[in-house]
Amino acid sequence: MRRTRCKRLCRTVLCLCLAVLCLAADLAPATARVSQEDIDALKGDAADLKDQRKELEAQLKTLANDKSTAIARKNLLDQQIANTSSQIANVEQQIAQYDQLIAQKEEELRQAEAEEAEQYALFCRRVRAMEELGLSKTVFYGKLKEYRIE
Repeated sequence: MRRTRCKRLCRTVLCLCLAVLCLAADLAPATARVSQEDIDALKGDAADLKDQRKELEAQLKTLANDKSTAIARKNLLDQQIANTSSQIANVEQQIAQYDQLIAQKEEELRQAEAEEAEQYALFCRRVRAMEELGLSKTVFYGKLKEYRIE
């Protein structure tokens, strides 16, 4: 009996800690860069929460027919509700971080496209300058063959 109370207390404290961590993560600045490691950590937390939920459901099944343990059943149901709330908060954080990651990748793509356009414009200016200097295609390609590294 004492052992189950200790386990129950530990689980309750763990659920409360996870809830506090989830709330603290919501207060973090939105400008922080998101990495795949952050998302993987949240997925790990989600897996832990899922395991806790399975444990709670198993305990509830064992207590379902015993009327003398109604208080224990109520406590387990409260823990299950807290666990479900933590799971929801975890998934919301994952979604938010994926949204940030998508925004970061879109910005990187815009920068890469701008750099590509700049490089293409530079290439066009160089080709135009070569044509203005009177280099024909045969001379141009002939010079390219001379500098070709094999």
